[in-house]
Amino acid sequence: MKQTLLCCVLLASMSAQADSLGPLLPQQTTEDSAAQIMVPKQKRLVPSPTVVDLGPLATTRAELAEPAKEGQPERIGLRRDIEALKDDSLTGSALNWRVTSAGGHIAAISLISPDALSVRAGLAVKNLPSSAVVRFYTQQDPTPVEVHASVILQAIERNLTADDQSVNARIYWSPPIQGNEITVEIELPEGVSKDALNVSLPVLSHLYRSPTDTDSKSEVKLGNSGACEVDYACEAGGDPSLDVKSRSTAKMIFVDDGDSYLCSGTLLNNNNQDRTPYFLSANHCISTQTSASSLATFWFYRATACKGLTLDPTTTTLYGGAQLLYHSANTDTAFLRLLDAAPAGATFAGWSTDATSYKPGQAVLGVHYPRGDVQKISHGKVDSYSTCTSSGSNKFICKSSFLPKATFLGIIWNSGITEGGSSGSSLFSGDQVIGQLYGGGSSCLSPTKPDHYGLLSVAYNAKLKDWLSPSATIIPSTGTAVEYFNPDLNHYFMTADPAEQAYVDTGAVGKWLRTGQTFKAGGSKAVCRFYGNTLPNPATGVAFGPNSHFYTADTSECDFLVGFYNPAEPSWKFESYDFNITDVVGGACPTGTVPVYRLYNRGYERGVASNHRFTRDLALANQMAQEGWSFEDVKMCAPQ
Repeated sequence: MKQTLLCCVLLASMSAQADSLGPLLPQQTTEDSAAQIMVPKQKRLVPSPTVVDLGPLATTRAELAEPAKEGQPERIGLRRDIEALKDDSLTGSALNWRVTSAGGHIAAISLISPDALSVRAGLAVKNLPSSAVVRFYTQQDPTPVEVHASVILQAIERNLTADDQSVNARIYWSPPIQGNEITVEIELPEGVSKDALNVSLPVLSHLYRSPTDTDSKSEVKLGNSGACEVDYACEAGGDPSLDVKSRSTAKMIFVDDGDSYLCSGTLLNNNNQDRTPYFLSANHCISTQTSASSLATFWFYRATACKGLTLDPTTTTLYGGAQLLYHSANTDTAFLRLLDAAPAGATFAGWSTDATSYKPGQAVLGVHYPRGDVQKISHGKVDSYSTCTSSGSNKFICKSSFLPKATFLGIIWNSGITEGGSSGSSLFSGDQVIGQLYGGGSSCLSPTKPDHYGLLSVAYNAKLKDWLSPSATIIPSTGTAVEYFNPDLNHYFMTADPAEQAYVDTGAVGKWLRTGQTFKAGGSKAVCRFYGNTLPNPATGVAFGPNSHFYTADTSECDFLVGFYNPAEPSWKFESYDFNITDVVGGACPTGTVPVYRLYNRGYERGVASNHRFTRDLALANQMAQEGWSFEDVKMCAPQ
């Protein structure tokens, strides 16, 4: 036993009850990210890439400048197929591998799409080792955006689970990289065979409008929305509550079959007030999980001064994608959960399903990003009710209706309008969201033509109440356990301490990057945290080790390892109680919790340092077991 433990260790009817919730203001500290992609801080080997130049885009500038039609998202990028890398065999031949200082392998491919203002690379995955690291950067600036294989594998699994069996479901889209070139780098740790990698780079998205660029080559840049649009900065001083609405709203870009699109969306508060990043937008923007997986959001994208062209320095981008929870053409609703935590400073908008919040003549306000410009504010009133349907030709037809049958609101503006890129943005009555934008006829030439917003109350009664007003008893979360990976060590590490997370993120303790794997802490059981014996072995001068952390919520296992510690031999030394969790009961997790699985790298029998990994993802755990890790079943239960 001694040796074993050491090594393995919206309204449906007028009688429907109305619900509402106020906004949730920012926390003072940065929240943990669930899938945030980290940028390393240390010098590293940058491999010489194979270069693939796609040549000039055939589409004319006039075609690129065409505005979005009503009920369609604003296109900002075009699909470009890459014949030279269209399958795994061609891509594999293009990867010129080099050996890293840690004994692993690294290779890169550079893609050039002339005249692009930003590019996104599509990585098609047949097999990606669970410990691989993928990096995206430019040759001019090799500081990368790093993505652990876990993020990519989970995105593809979500796509496939959502019944998308198309080739697009197996494509992971890089974050948008500024300029006309993107380098895709893949690193495999020591012990991982190059033959285990089976990927290709068959496509990229050529963005002719950059999400953040003010370059004069851009068809639309800062300040180029309609002249009658009103900057957030022009109104912020006169309405302190406007900042709360502003900070809940984000600009969105996403990919659909290789083309890139632009919309707007809003964080919504929920009755648990637990900062779960629920995000409201439009069904005509995102209606598939595959598109949701490609979502990037831009926060606080607003001018610093009225009619100014300088961006707010706190502008933040999240690249982690989202889980599509619900979508419906009936109200043109898309409801998602971002896979990144909301950025520091973000607010969660309040909402209401009460019909009095959208009575005829009710004053309303829209917060949005027309044509991708800095944030704009529109003021208007509720003018009409309607039911809208989409015909086979994608034409949206709205007919006059009345409550409770109405599914859309007609809004007439007295200040500002909406444009392409505004789609999905929220309509506020007071401080509460009552709907999201489908589209309409408003323009600077015809500002009084109505725009149509899908009623939140209808979508709420259909399904959104399950997330916004959950009835199940929950176990309060006391924090988030965040996982890291070090490709030089081929080791995983986790911590629920925000201060330690912030320190690890600086790169001061080595080449650790977030894997996108997290779970909530919370429960009555303390988790014991151990680290290998740090005292030097007199025979070698090297610490006894193992050079790794180990965690357990099992009291008997914790007590055994505490008693087993021997400063004169390899053993586990107790460090602390790292966080609390809920115990496994009869091999299963209680209601309101989710299982956390433990895997072991078989380090003892392989003659390397032992390392364990904890994950909620059973599919990922199964893949790791196939790769040689020992699957040790459910060891903890985390709050949902």
